[in-house]
Amino acid sequence: MLYEHLNKLNTEHIHSVIQLFNKTAHSNLRRTAIRYGFEKQSFISLDQYMPMIELKTSVLLGASMKLGAMLGGATDGCSEVLYTFGKSIGMAFQLMDDYLDLYGDAAKNRKANWW
Repeated sequence: MLYEHLNKLNTEHIHSVIQLFNKTAHSNLRRTAIRYGFEKQSFISLDQYMPMIELKTSVLLGASMKLGAMLGGATDGCSEVLYTFGKSIGMAFQLMDDYLDLYGDAAKNRKANWW
């Protein structure tokens, strides 16, 4: 369905848009494979955890910001800065989300619904 919408884009950036979408989808697939591998482990190091979460929410937010910049006519440099910024926000979000999953009060988290 999404590819149908991408194919309707009438922009000079269509190849870059599809390339970004494919890169993001591939990152999420890699993250899923890594996460399933972690389920068999009793301990995950920070060096294992951080790259895995980068492939999750981080690249999704980064790609969303970059896509908006590209379609809005921003320069390549500006698009990359927004991609990096979006990835940073995604990392912060995922760290907080995972922390609350592990140590937060589930009833309070549902009630607050901060995200």
